[in-house]
Amino acid sequence: MSQNVKRRILVVDDEIKILDEVRKILCPDVNGHTDLKELEKHLFGSADSLVIDPVDYHVVCCRQGDEAIRQARMACQQGEPFMAVFLDVRMPPGIDGVCVAEEIRKFDRDIEFVVMTGYTDYDISQINRRIKPADKLLYLQKPIHTPEVRQLALALSTKWLMNRQIQVQNQAL
Repeated sequence: MSQNVKRRILVVDDEIKILDEVRKILCPDVNGHTDLKELEKHLFGSADSLVIDPVDYHVVCCRQGDEAIRQARMACQQGEPFMAVFLDVRMPPGIDGVCVAEEIRKFDRDIEFVVMTGYTDYDISQINRRIKPADKLLYLQKPIHTPEVRQLALALSTKWLMNRQIQVQNQAL
């Protein structure tokens, strides 16, 4: 599978700080990595341990659920659906993330959800009942951590690509 595929990720959170953090994790600034390499070389004598993730992500950020639903619908209509959504549960004053996931699921059966929350407004079993299927739903407790976000984005977008490839092959048969 080609690493050159642009992996489309939707991030939905009412906190700009979280949106910026996820964007920086998945779409690091090339110049920032150069600066980090120089600093590491200066401090430790080597810049070889800093690995830049070769995966190319296209990240779209939304601050409210209705905006996320519009973005996801438009992406599907244009034939470029999102592979995964990192979705906050609480986003006042708008609809909550569980409702957003339910709405997106109505027109996109393949998208992978990562529910991010720092609160326990919903019991996990309640979320599992509302956002189907369970194998396309994961949880991420805030505060978020770089390796977790990076690994979830990589694993879920790869899973999405593999499922899409299987669908295409099945249609060809």
